[in-house]
Amino acid sequence: MNVTVATTEEERQTIYALRRQVYAEEMHIDPRVVHDAGDETARHYYLRDGERVVGALRVDVDSDRWPADVRAAFDVARFEAVTPPTTIQLACRFMVLPELRGTLAPLQLLQQAFEDGLSRGVQVGLCDCQPHLVGLYLRLGLRSYAPAFTDPIAGLVVPLVLLRDVPHLRRVNSPLLYLFEKYSVDEEALRALRALLPEVAAVGRVADGDAGARWAADLKAAQAPLKMFDGLGDQEVARLIEHGTVIEGHGRGLVIGRGQVTRTLYVVLAGAVEIRLADRLLGVANAGEVVGEMAYLLDGRRTADVFAASEDVRLLAFSDGTLDRLVEADPAVAARLFRNLARIVSRRVVELHQLMV
Repeated sequence: MNVTVATTEEERQTIYALRRQVYAEEMHIDPRVVHDAGDETARHYYLRDGERVVGALRVDVDSDRWPADVRAAFDVARFEAVTPPTTIQLACRFMVLPELRGTLAPLQLLQQAFEDGLSRGVQVGLCDCQPHLVGLYLRLGLRSYAPAFTDPIAGLVVPLVLLRDVPHLRRVNSPLLYLFEKYSVDEEALRALRALLPEVAAVGRVADGDAGARWAADLKAAQAPLKMFDGLGDQEVARLIEHGTVIEGHGRGLVIGRGQVTRTLYVVLAGAVEIRLADRLLGVANAGEVVGEMAYLLDGRRTADVFAASEDVRLLAFSDGTLDRLVEADPAVAARLFRNLARIVSRRVVELHQLMV
C-alpha cells in the first residue's frame, strides 16, 4: 500500500467518496459533512491498495486561516504566541476502511503527513482522537494539552499535540522517532513550546496505581443508588480504571450527542452529568453511575444528549473493544460489571416509563 498526496480534483473526489462511504454509509451521518471549505486549502493524503483508496487524511496548514471554532477548540493562540502560524498544522478527517483498523495502515498515513510537515518546518502538529484511543496516540509521542471538546461528527474528542521533541519520543519508544531524528531541532523554540504544556494533562490514561486506588475508594463511598462497580473490590476497580481513559476539565459542555454513532461508555468518577432529550431532562448521573450504555449494548446510535452538569466533572471512558477484551481476560469481574449494567438499564427504563406517563 502506498501513500500519495492528492494534486488533482479527480484525486480529491476519490477521497470525498471514501468519506461518504465511512461517514454516510457506515456512520449514518449527514452526507453534507463529506466536504467543507477547509478542503480547498488543505493538503490531502490518501492510502491506495492497488486501484482502491482505503484511507485518507487531511492536513490543514497556516493556523491563522482556520475557523474560529477550530482555533478555540485546539487553543491555537497558545502556540502562535511562540511560533508562526505557518509552522502549525492540524491533521483531521483521518479514516481507513474497517478491515484496516488495527493494522499499520493508519500509521502509514500519519508518518507521511508528519514527515512532510517536518520538511516544511512545522513545529507543532495537532490532531484529535476519541477518548479510548488516547493511549495509542500517547505511545506515538503525542501529548494531551487541553480539555476534550465535542466534535459534530466524532462526538467527544481529545486535542493532542506533537512537538519536535526527540527526547520525549525516545522515552515513549515512539515509532515516529526515526522521522524526527532526521531533522534538526530549534532547541530554544522547543523549550518555549514545552513550557506551554500542562504538568498534568486534562485527559490521559491512569498510570499511577495510587490514583486509581483513590478514585476506587471515592466511588465506593458515592451515594448513587446503583453503581457501575458495585460488588467489586477496591483493587479490582483500580485495575478497571487503569484500562480506561480519564477525562476532566471539560466544563459544562456536551459529552454525548443524540444521533452520534460512537460506542464509548462513560463512568462518572466525580461531579454529575444530565441526560436530556431535546429540552426535557430525563435524569442525572452522579459519581459511580454510567452513561452511554445504550449505544454500547445495542451497537446503535446515541439516543439522548448528555451534558456535564458541573465544572468538576471527571469521566472514565471505556471503548467497546476494552470491555469486550475484559470478558476474555477476567470473566468473573466482567460478569459483575455487566450485571450492574443490566440493573442500571432496567432502572432507567422504569424511570423513563414513569416520566412519560
